[in-house]
Amino acid sequence: MSKIKLNEDTESAILRAIEDGANYSIAAASAGICRQTLINWIKKGQKERAVDPYKSFIKKLRLSESRAALLHLRVVKEAALQGQ
Repeated sequence: MSKIKLNEDTESAILRAIEDGANYSIAAASAGICRQTLINWIKKGQKERAVDPYKSFIKKLRLSESRAALLHLRVVKEAALQGQ
């Protein structure tokens, strides 16, 4: 079985899913990869001597995670302000 490469299309699909609030399993599935492949890419990007494309991917992933968290916090805040 050949290794799946981290490419621009796969990366974009993962990052979009994460920003929409998906967990790693759902984000991986939306990109057509298994969860373990995504986890392996994350581990490669977190290494002290990480190289691209994994190094840049982990930075983008963390940014997408932050954006998702902020979006969900805004929704909760708005609901609280409206008394829901």
